[in-house]
Amino acid sequence: MDPSSVLLALDYDGVLVDSYRGVLDFYMRDLKELIGITREEAEFLLYMEFLGEGVGLMREDWWFKFIPRLTQELFDDLITRYWERRIEKTVVLPGVVESLKKARREGVLIAHVGYRDDIYGLKRERLAYDGLIDLFDEVVVVGEDYPTRHDAIVNLIDRYRPGRVLYVDDKAQNLYVMRNHLPPNVELYKVSFTSLFDFPWRNPGRVFKEFKNIYEVVEYAVGKRERAGRQPLA
Repeated sequence: MDPSSVLLALDYDGVLVDSYRGVLDFYMRDLKELIGITREEAEFLLYMEFLGEGVGLMREDWWFKFIPRLTQELFDDLITRYWERRIEKTVVLPGVVESLKKARREGVLIAHVGYRDDIYGLKRERLAYDGLIDLFDEVVVVGEDYPTRHDAIVNLIDRYRPGRVLYVDDKAQNLYVMRNHLPPNVELYKVSFTSLFDFPWRNPGRVFKEFKNIYEVVEYAVGKRERAGRQPLA
């Protein structure tokens, strides 16, 4: 194990891309047209969407409770339209491509460690569609490849033996849940991403470092690596 080697493990939505721009269209336009709900009902479901997203619920966990007369067949149709809207309006966040390319030039290993989407296999398709998949040394989809982020990180450590692991997420609760039982070389980072509904707490117990974006994380990681005496790779 090289003590100066770095593995950068990244969540996806809210860290590398903004995929939430199509959510409003889905609830306020598509859902109203597809199942005939009122504007008030659509606004309530939109509110529930961001609450569910904030605490890590899949739509299958709450749509059946709150969408009237929802069947499995209708769910399949709606979730397909939902992701079509999100995908068509997804944008890669500023500086992401340049930052990941810089990290790779500096010899940093880059892994995707994000949770699965509602449709199995879709996360890898989105990585390719958004033009980012080739920037990763490893793509791990939590919920498909491993049951938890913790399991995914431990497996990556066993495989690559890095000196440091930086896990980056935009949601404080994911980092808070991961804080226990991780190896001592794992560092937790939160990047700022503002959604329509933010929770009042951001860093309970001061368990993670906070940065504005992935550019700042990479600059910090590379700078610390160079201070440790590692020469950048050509």
